[in-house]
Amino acid sequence: MDLKAAFKEASDRLEQQKGASGIGSTDSLVDRLGDIKDKASSGDTSVVGQVQAVITEFQECMNQALSDPASLAPGGGCFAGCASWYGSQVSSKLGRVKGEADTLSATFTELADDVSGLMPQLSSALSSAMPVITQQVKELVGLPGEIMKVIENCDMSMESIAKIDLSGIESSLDVSPINQPLDSLTDAKGTIGPVIEKVEAGLQSLNAFAKKAPNQVKKAFDIAPCLPMTTYAPPAMKTMLEKLKMLESLDLTPLITLLSSTNKEMKSFNADMIKNPLNKFSEFAKGETQSLTDKVSTAKQAAQAREFLQSGVAALGKLIDFDRLASTVMRLKDKDAGTT
Repeated sequence: MDLKAAFKEASDRLEQQKGASGIGSTDSLVDRLGDIKDKASSGDTSVVGQVQAVITEFQECMNQALSDPASLAPGGGCFAGCASWYGSQVSSKLGRVKGEADTLSATFTELADDVSGLMPQLSSALSSAMPVITQQVKELVGLPGEIMKVIENCDMSMESIAKIDLSGIESSLDVSPINQPLDSLTDAKGTIGPVIEKVEAGLQSLNAFAKKAPNQVKKAFDIAPCLPMTTYAPPAMKTMLEKLKMLESLDLTPLITLLSSTNKEMKSFNADMIKNPLNKFSEFAKGETQSLTDKVSTAKQAAQAREFLQSGVAALGKLIDFDRLASTVMRLKDKDAGTT
């Protein structure tokens, strides 16, 4: 039996099985999980808290103004004597803006809590899962090479054969450690996906509000032609527009992009796309490894028998003086010849 040839054939079959099982494609899936982890770890969600703070300031400004409608009117001009009427007209128009602001405030109060834990939760789940998954994939993908490393330095002597150890390779074929990490990612997918979608919807609503609210505020104060807002803008209107400008200046694009890409990747994640190829390859590799283990066991037994025989011959040589025995045999033969 050519033990080295057996190892080479097993290595070749394992290399072919990598393609048949689809285990090669798991590398790209693992890389994608790594990308999600990096994004989740470095993603900045602080803008949500900033938005919440500005909305609150805008609400306070509106509440203060609406509690005293007369304060909404500009001083002087044709409305110096009808500030109360003017203020009531503005208040009624500002009601819609206030309603949207109140809705956004409630939404972002909730979102601030969701987002603050969203990315850390995802990052934590991936940080726990990635080392186990990466190691398991790496071990199985590298198995054909590891098989050859076991035998490449064997000179087929009894001592060398006795050192052949496949236990490390056999232990690497147990892919059950990936089940819990992959299951945890599946659970995270189910939890995080809806939250991300809710956050995305909230951010889209905020973007829409920040763009249209300034015009709504201006139109609310545009009550009479004799008082153009470009010339006689009331202090309350200026303050509201300043707060809205602050809101609009907050760049939500990076966060929206981060959440959208993360949500897309998590939706496409399927644990079975990693589990199934690894299990299929592992089962095939177990058969190949068992066959090699049997051949190694046979080789070790043969080597031990050879050593035992060599030891027996050597021991027998110490007990018998073969030179003297040969000499005695020759003398007896000569004697027999003379007698004849």
